[in-house]
Amino acid sequence: MDEQGDPMPGATVKVKGNEGNGVLIGTVTGPDGKFSLNVPDRKVMLEVSFVGYVSRLIAASDTVSLKKVVLKEELKNIEEVVVTGYQRIDRKLFTGAAAVIKAEDAMVEGAIDVSRMLQGKAAGVQIQNVSGTFGASPKMRVRGASSINGNQKPLWVVDGLVLEDVVEVSADDLSSGDSETLISSAIAGLNADDIESFQILKDASATALYGARAMNGVVVI
Repeated sequence: MDEQGDPMPGATVKVKGNEGNGVLIGTVTGPDGKFSLNVPDRKVMLEVSFVGYVSRLIAASDTVSLKKVVLKEELKNIEEVVVTGYQRIDRKLFTGAAAVIKAEDAMVEGAIDVSRMLQGKAAGVQIQNVSGTFGASPKMRVRGASSINGNQKPLWVVDGLVLEDVVEVSADDLSSGDSETLISSAIAGLNADDIESFQILKDASATALYGARAMNGVVVI
């Protein structure tokens, strides 16, 4: 059971130290947290484990302790996580196509737009400066040139809030030097010092979170 006294179905119970013989003796707990296991010797140690909880070693002969095994939650800091929009998951367990960039790694002195800080920081992410006008947003591609005439800009999400461009500007208009391009960037007013990290979601699974707007990739800040 857990620390609240609730039964833990699916916990693993196995004989410790028997793996070297090529024989794995173990079982899993049932819906009520109970288990039954035939052991070769009462002197062996049993390891009780569950994902996210601290494993325990108990002697098979210790019948008192085996009657009530309490597993404690394993609290530790995860070094790198991916924020997808509905969950925070360990980078090693995440199977999608995503890139995690810490703010200090992306910090560029004199960058006039947050999106320019991502240039050369993530594989497959292209940043193209199309205008020398101060404040003009660059052309950014996360999933490549997916359309000839359609919008190919990625979706920007800041603290869970989807940011839409103030003015819809095409790639051609963006390089024209038009003054409207100065306010077209969704993150034009974002302070780079306030950013903790960037999560760039590159695969099509991002559309399950943000809909068709995510077809060109998502940049989560």
